[in-house]
Amino acid sequence: MIIVQEPWLTSRLLAVLVMFLFFSASSAQLKYSISEELKEGSLVGNIAKDLGIDLILMKQRGFRIMSGSAEPLFKVNENDWVLYTTHTIDREEVCKETSVWRRFPAM
Repeated sequence: MIIVQEPWLTSRLLAVLVMFLFFSASSAQLKYSISEELKEGSLVGNIAKDLGIDLILMKQRGFRIMSGSAEPLFKVNENDWVLYTTHTIDREEVCKETSVWRRFPAM
């Protein structure tokens, strides 16, 4: 058990703990598998449903897909939080020098 004598140190430790809990609770990761040559506009998944988050809360938090490619591969309908393909996805083009898995961070 840690006993802290300085009140300013106690408040700083508490602030760090609260920030840690907040950020760890507010992040999540989803993985979707798609078929090769999936056509433009194909449904990939429902982000809000798969995260178990209410649609109103999703709108408040905001969401975007970050990708290293010049042209985005996916789009999100912000009314229902469904993820769609923006064009036909060719595995050989997207994953030229990588494995089958491709990571797209979202914030």
